[in-house]
Amino acid sequence: IIDAISEGGTRNAQNQGHLVQMNMLTDFGRGRTYRELVSHLLLHSGVVPLGLYREAGHGGAQLPYVVTNPSPDAPLTEEDRIYVIVPPQFSQYL
Repeated sequence: IIDAISEGGTRNAQNQGHLVQMNMLTDFGRGRTYRELVSHLLLHSGVVPLGLYREAGHGGAQLPYVVTNPSPDAPLTEEDRIYVIVPPQFSQYL
């Protein structure tokens, strides 16, 4: 599924997006929600968020974990990392 999403339905390598893990945006640490983050990323950078990587200790977890499609109201932390699909035009920066 991830391959199909990142390839955009094509086998042409020039048209493929890439799955990337990025650090939390500076303005989206505490007090913001996943819904706000998704809106911001889609409107301002054209990347498609898929989920969050969370460090051990978050919510009492003993190990780091990944949440795909978090609840829109999920609170964000500065330590969260974001899994996104980056459009093909940004591939040169990876």
